[in-house]
Amino acid sequence: MIREVPRELWLYPDRGMMKWLGFFMSDHTNYMEQEGSRERPVTPLPPMSASDIDQQLQTSWERTKKSNPSIDDG
Repeated sequence: MIREVPRELWLYPDRGMMKWLGFFMSDHTNYMEQEGSRERPVTPLPPMSASDIDQQLQTSWERTKKSNPSIDDG
């Protein structure tokens, strides 16, 4: 159902999204500050050789294939 009320029949002047913008921004800012205080720096892992990457992908593919019977062996 769509209700379109002419502006002259409104009970009060509506500012639309302007009235909500500050609310969302302050909540978002508070959330980001809380999350930022919980974050810890992540130490990067050492680079992998091409053969290590190939082995990891092969192992992952084999495990997925064993656990997912819908994959066609064709």
